[in-house]
Amino acid sequence: HVTGVQTCALPISTTQVHDLAILRTSKPIADATTIGWLPTATPQLVNGGLDIEIAGWGDLLPAGTSPTIGQFAQLQLYANERCESELGTSFSVALMLCATAPTATGWIDACQGDSGGPMTATVSGLRVLVGVISWGTSCATGKPGVYTSIPATLPTVLATVPASPPTVRGGVKSLTVSVSGRSEEHTSELQS
Repeated sequence: HVTGVQTCALPISTTQVHDLAILRTSKPIADATTIGWLPTATPQLVNGGLDIEIAGWGDLLPAGTSPTIGQFAQLQLYANERCESELGTSFSVALMLCATAPTATGWIDACQGDSGGPMTATVSGLRVLVGVISWGTSCATGKPGVYTSIPATLPTVLATVPASPPTVRGGVKSLTVSVSGRSEEHTSELQS
């Protein structure tokens, strides 16, 4: 049971400011997958070229139907300059990433209903969270989808939750967060 939700307002001049939220639960989430995240923007995030994976339950086509099972897609992260060029002033280089991938029959992209889902990559042999599915101009049209950058927003998240100091292993941070539920206190660890 979710006992509380706190949004993390990001300091950008657009209406897309609440892409991240902290959910407090009364008990630890059973069968939760733990994953690390990048503590800083790496050259691959800024310059593009990183192979990433997204996941979600969103529409399979624009104005289409939602799948009955979760979907995964592999995309190519674009350089910040290309994102800014293709998406204009709605794209914040400081806080966003963008990605898409061509196929023989069209494009691969996130769609309506995928927002909030993970963007992950393998860095130094570890699976890490690098972004959160945010917005796009449409689905699979050739324009890249937009993702909230985890390295750019991590300070906001850390300022929102009570936590022990993050530790770094292999360039990936882990964080222990204590969350008080209605009747108990639980500790969850996010790590690679």
